[in-house]
Amino acid sequence: MSKFVIVLFLSLPFSNTAITENLDETANDILGKYIVGTLGNFGGDYLKHLDIEFNVSDKKKMVSSINAITSFYDDKDAVFFNQTTFSRHNGDSTVNTGFAYRSLFSNNTMIMGVNAFYDRELALTHQRIGLGVEFLSSVFDFRSNYYEAFSDTKLNSSSEQEKALDGWDLRGDYHLPYTGSHDLTAFLSYYDWSESGGDHNLDGYKVGVTARFYKNLFLEAGVDDNGDLSNSYLIFSYALIFGDEGVKKSNNVSGFMNFQNVDNRMYDKVIRHNRIVKVVKGAVSVSRGN
Repeated sequence: MSKFVIVLFLSLPFSNTAITENLDETANDILGKYIVGTLGNFGGDYLKHLDIEFNVSDKKKMVSSINAITSFYDDKDAVFFNQTTFSRHNGDSTVNTGFAYRSLFSNNTMIMGVNAFYDRELALTHQRIGLGVEFLSSVFDFRSNYYEAFSDTKLNSSSEQEKALDGWDLRGDYHLPYTGSHDLTAFLSYYDWSESGGDHNLDGYKVGVTARFYKNLFLEAGVDDNGDLSNSYLIFSYALIFGDEGVKKSNNVSGFMNFQNVDNRMYDKVIRHNRIVKVVKGAVSVSRGN
């Protein structure tokens, strides 16, 4: 499945450009006049990004989530915002809320950012904090996150003991050149989860592609492999982007290492592992996806 998914996504952006442009124009006209306009008026200048996401895979149940980005400070070369996510998976609900600061430099062709998050699984009150750094551009993106759980061991409905794990991850993205407004990206990430004071450890990698279709539809296809389990997954995300952030994003249109203006990426969603990873009775239960 993994080879089929990746080949499919590499070929889709270049098929039938005329149909794609017509659908894009029609969808964005409807969204701009009705949905985006209404929510934009309601949120004023504060609401910058709202999306709903579905993560499906061949090994795990579907994860659904809604995410909102709200601005608190915005000037010509720096922003400070809140990102809050609510997700559902297999009967569990998780809330993530955090703050991020980003700054433009190098003639607005690069962004440096830092962020801090609080994560909470509602049913058993597993809790975690997260810290992250990021570098964004029209050619390369680099991100790294650190996660530290601070909740006690919990007893679930099956009388099994659960404990949230600490961890960290590292991700690199390359924006493929000459993909136009689709902004096709190849990425590779590594993660490592471990039990504080225990002997449970899990590490692995993800590799895949992301693409943007019809301005508002984002897709990610990849493989998640931890050595014991290889899991192919597909993420569908539909985003409403408000204000100047709704214009076409800069991407690598001019070839390798030709950096473009990225000031309209200042409110891109912070990419991190939102679901809390836990160990259950000695068998690691890993949440897949973001």
